[in-house]
Amino acid sequence: MLSRRTFLKTTLAANAALLAPASLALSITHISQDQQPVLIFADETSPDSALFAEQFSEQASVVGLDIGQHFDTFNTFCSDHVNGWVSGITRDSDFFVLQQLAAQHRYITAYSATHTSASTQLTHRVSSSTDKAPLLADALANAKKKWPVWLADNLAVLNSQQPASNTALSSTQSATDNQVLVSWLFVPSNPATR
Repeated sequence: MLSRRTFLKTTLAANAALLAPASLALSITHISQDQQPVLIFADETSPDSALFAEQFSEQASVVGLDIGQHFDTFNTFCSDHVNGWVSGITRDSDFFVLQQLAAQHRYITAYSATHTSASTQLTHRVSSSTDKAPLLADALANAKKKWPVWLADNLAVLNSQQPASNTALSSTQSATDNQVLVSWLFVPSNPATR
């Protein structure tokens, strides 16, 4: 867990990063997948992230550059949906800030993965429970270019009541531009006591 001072510094850095052009805004959509309320964050500048978000709703609202809007959306969702999940495919900096906010709501990171596309190689570095991490890494590699669709279709598989503690790698051929994205799933650590 970060100290308050470190978190504030990170938030200030994230705010500075958000002063970039409006195209770097996040898209956010609320969905209910099999009666499971889920809040989805997606970096609208990434085709992979947009493909992930499209699997949940055809109408995603664009959130402006004020990170406070993200906090308000997150806080409201957590208050309204005690057992809700929060997921997304974003830049690492967005993931980091939202992960700290999730911890304040006693959410754990059940799954996260870094997806690095460079040249013709796409590498997935998955963090999940010990039994799931290698399986998820292989599934992402097998999904090839459709890995965001696979994640959206299998969101329930990513869930674990244990924090992500094991890492596994996989890679496949890729034709996408050079980019680094993070996919993740936050779940309540103990929904019954929230």
